[in-house]
Amino acid sequence: MRNYAAHILREDSEDCLSKVIKIQTIKEHSEEVAYRAGEFAKCFNGNEFATICGLSHDIGKYSDGFQKRIWEGAPKVDHSSAGAQELMKLKNMSGLICAYCVAGHHSGLMDYRELYHRLNKELVNKLDYGSYQRDIVIPTVPRWKGELGKNPGFSIFFFTRMLFSCLVDADYLDTELFMKGDVSRNIPFDSMSILKARIDDYIYKNGYLSGKSGINRLRSEILERCIERGKSFDKGIYTLTVPTGGGKTISSLAFALNHAVKHAQNRIIYVVPYCAIIDQTVEVFNRILGSGNVLAHYSEADYEEDEETTKKLATENWDMPIIVTTAVQFFESLFANKTSKCRKVHNIANSVIVFDEAQSIPRDYLDPCVCAISELAVNYNTTSVLCTATQPALDTRFSKYYPGIEIKEISDDPEKLFKAFKRVSYQFIGCMTDEKIGEELALNRQVLCIVSTRAQAKRIFELLPNEGRVHLSTLMTPEHRKRAIKVIRRRLNEGDVCRVVSTSLIEAGIDLDFPVVYRSMAGLDSLIQAGGRCNREGLRNDGVTYIFESDSKYRVPAVLKRPAEVARMVMDNANDIGELSAIKKYFLSLYEIEEDVDTSFENRGVLDKNKIIRRLDERIKQNDLLFETIAKSFRFITDDNVRVIFVPEDDESRKIAEIIKSGRVELDRKFFRKISKYCVNVYERQYKDILPSLYVVDEGLAILELLEEYDLETGLKFHFEGGEGMFF
Repeated sequence: MRNYAAHILREDSEDCLSKVIKIQTIKEHSEEVAYRAGEFAKCFNGNEFATICGLSHDIGKYSDGFQKRIWEGAPKVDHSSAGAQELMKLKNMSGLICAYCVAGHHSGLMDYRELYHRLNKELVNKLDYGSYQRDIVIPTVPRWKGELGKNPGFSIFFFTRMLFSCLVDADYLDTELFMKGDVSRNIPFDSMSILKARIDDYIYKNGYLSGKSGINRLRSEILERCIERGKSFDKGIYTLTVPTGGGKTISSLAFALNHAVKHAQNRIIYVVPYCAIIDQTVEVFNRILGSGNVLAHYSEADYEEDEETTKKLATENWDMPIIVTTAVQFFESLFANKTSKCRKVHNIANSVIVFDEAQSIPRDYLDPCVCAISELAVNYNTTSVLCTATQPALDTRFSKYYPGIEIKEISDDPEKLFKAFKRVSYQFIGCMTDEKIGEELALNRQVLCIVSTRAQAKRIFELLPNEGRVHLSTLMTPEHRKRAIKVIRRRLNEGDVCRVVSTSLIEAGIDLDFPVVYRSMAGLDSLIQAGGRCNREGLRNDGVTYIFESDSKYRVPAVLKRPAEVARMVMDNANDIGELSAIKKYFLSLYEIEEDVDTSFENRGVLDKNKIIRRLDERIKQNDLLFETIAKSFRFITDDNVRVIFVPEDDESRKIAEIIKSGRVELDRKFFRKISKYCVNVYERQYKDILPSLYVVDEGLAILELLEEYDLETGLKFHFEGGEGMFF
């Protein structure tokens, strides 16, 4: 019998004829992958499917063509299509699901057009891969036992992706183990019970359950309810509606840990809207639970040398107990088709998922996200918590796609809480010129003004007296913004003059406390987020947030116009826009308007702008699950025209600029993570405007040479301005 090899380890990998150290047979590899994949899929009753995918994924390697490739260095051959062709002989949906997974286990999940080509491909090795039958018996594929919602195409699409994730991760892990041995993956993380004990201890030592009066008593009550209900609630979908300053980070973590212990769930995934919030969230979790249990997964994550290997590997498949990631990373992974992004998806199953600032899910993709959260709850043993002060009224969205699905609130009486936490009043002061706003700000010793465009932020900033003025926008490097925020905190704490003009980035989890806030008209959630920076600690009796209309000369981005219009309508008919009834009315009105909106104008404003759900239900009849098409169309941020400008604005960054120019460093992702604090992301039009001042390294990076084009107060200079773009 031939020694059919799946992998060979040689002394010198560059020489295909060098000495063979060890061999992994196809049978050994297939059985190991089948076992791992089956174990991964047990928590959602997909183990039989996953086992079959594992056993069949590499049967094409039995061909003469592949064996010549691996032993003699012959040209590459297609070894993935053989398994898919065998599975399709079953002529049912279960066989199709497995065929998608097997055909794409290297190249990624594909549309049916490509799968059809693979299934009908005249394989060079068609006659000789049949030797697999001596080693591998592929069981009959069962029927899927999952629950179908109103959109069966979406459910099957989602199940196939979960299976694919199990197969890909199992394949990677077994191959990695054979080729590299122990690669530091088997780190003994603490159990959920130990992590729960740690937060219990942290809560006790800090007296978080012992608040006697005022806001502290209310925070203790919120935390107590989260602990109790974490233990008593079944798995499902919940809301945690807590006013700004109510301690929702600790309370939601306490709920998640108690719930995970109660239901033997594997991990907690904390999904935040912006990179800016991750660091402070991770810092809190590290302090409570220990940094060895917490993984921050986002584009700018930078690991210390001693944890580089462990945590870098964990980002590939989320094999850690506590994951903190962005909404972009989380949702785009659920709709991606490439192996690298899909690999971690199966580890979302049997988890507790906390969506911080849930109202920030982009409206263009709201319905596919709602469907995904529903699928995770109904078929994959997850519990989801939608956590925010401005709850986005999603009950009707969930019931539209999964009738009968119940959304419960964790806190006892959110309306009572909001009244008790009321620390700010909202006053609409009409249309104001920049000059008038500048005059009013100058009358206040400490004041914050938030506007929707960089142009207006810069203009109002320039109208202020020089003493104590601070500007914030995304045209400043993160390091520059960090320094500015430190100055703001110091001035506020010491009672110094502090007049801040910012774009909406200051609403993204930056905890500051001003006696007075001004906010240009925006969506109601943004207005309330601005109010959350006013009298935050409740130390004053008269915190006021003034809302004003700006001059029409500023071009507000289209995505912000409709929310502002709906907010204005609600404001005209509400006594207090901070009340829960006003917030609910705002979101229901916004969703209703956007469902009815004419989609001919670039499909803007709809809740599923690329019609993902409808297209899946239509195409499933032709066996088409549109994996590649949907992966391309489901993107929260389209950054194709974004350029990165490195700004050498201090001694450290100037040294880095010289190293880049010398060519002595590899411009890989690790390097970009390290330099990101000195970078500004700009759009193509802005890039061309400032191009004469740049030293262009390559298409992905340029260095600002003419530093006069970077203002030490307001950041990069341009000769025109548009809206504020938020880079996640």
